[in-house]
Amino acid sequence: MKFKIKNPWTTNIVDLLAEQLATEVAEDCQRKSISIPAKYGKGVILSYTISDAIDALLFSGELKSKWELQFNKLDQAPVSFFTAAKGAFSCNHSHKKVEALSLEPLQSAIYVAPVRGQRTWTFPKGENILFLALNIRKQVFFQDINCETLDVSEELLEVLTDLRGKQNFRFDDIFYLPIVDALSESREQQDNGLLHSTFASSKLYEIMFLQLQQYQQKDHRAYGKTTKPDQGVALVRNAESILMSRIQDPPTIPELAKMVGINQQALKKGFKQLYGTTIRQYLNKERLKQAEVLIMNGQMKLREVALEVGYSNPSHFSRRFKEKYGVSPKYYAQQ
Repeated sequence: MKFKIKNPWTTNIVDLLAEQLATEVAEDCQRKSISIPAKYGKGVILSYTISDAIDALLFSGELKSKWELQFNKLDQAPVSFFTAAKGAFSCNHSHKKVEALSLEPLQSAIYVAPVRGQRTWTFPKGENILFLALNIRKQVFFQDINCETLDVSEELLEVLTDLRGKQNFRFDDIFYLPIVDALSESREQQDNGLLHSTFASSKLYEIMFLQLQQYQQKDHRAYGKTTKPDQGVALVRNAESILMSRIQDPPTIPELAKMVGINQQALKKGFKQLYGTTIRQYLNKERLKQAEVLIMNGQMKLREVALEVGYSNPSHFSRRFKEKYGVSPKYYAQQ
């Protein structure tokens, strides 16, 4: 299916899709939403108007046919922050100097294209989709910024301050699970009204911050560089799965690297990039999360819980638990 849309601001997208899909728009505070009719697929499409300068589109569901959203006659070129948590996504531009953008699951991108020309978003059929597009109106956004300087690279600064919409920019070398987690938390939040609006706004700002942070930490000496996804992400995720399956007796980092077929330095670096923490810190966090669940179930003694999640020393387990939750396991169990 093809949808022609005047510009990429998300309230326009939701309203137009509702009209063409013959479905109703539900409004709640800063949010608009439509449910995808069964004959076209399943799921929900939501828009958020965070401020006059920032809005976002969240797409969660599965389609029975490929969808193409074509944007024409843009009044200005937004700075877009894309995240494909699940399912693939592509963005093409008719301008001959603008390369197509293709995202795989778990990948994010920062993207700007010239005002002139047509851009097309494509969503595949038959895939579980969880996608976010967060747009910034540069003209309005910078009116609210009082900073004398912006601590970003020269390449990105040129795009941010290009209010006439002539520059193009793309950075898609972002595989960072905290971004995906923040998007998932936003989608799963069930409150309405002010509570939902406040929570969603905080998560959208967090996602934008995390993507900019990843850009700042990359080697972007080549303007608009793109690093294609490789097997490294799959190997690191495989390592995480092994850790979780052997949480009582986890392999050492050298053993883990050998098991997944990657060198130790690449494993440690990749793990930090993907999960935002070291392997040891991640393991400790997940052990304590499992311990919390076991304590809440109330079926095991605290010593048994400690052993179950890999702590042979109950005193050490108690200290770690209190560091994370602020109370001892004993007190937590009593409450």
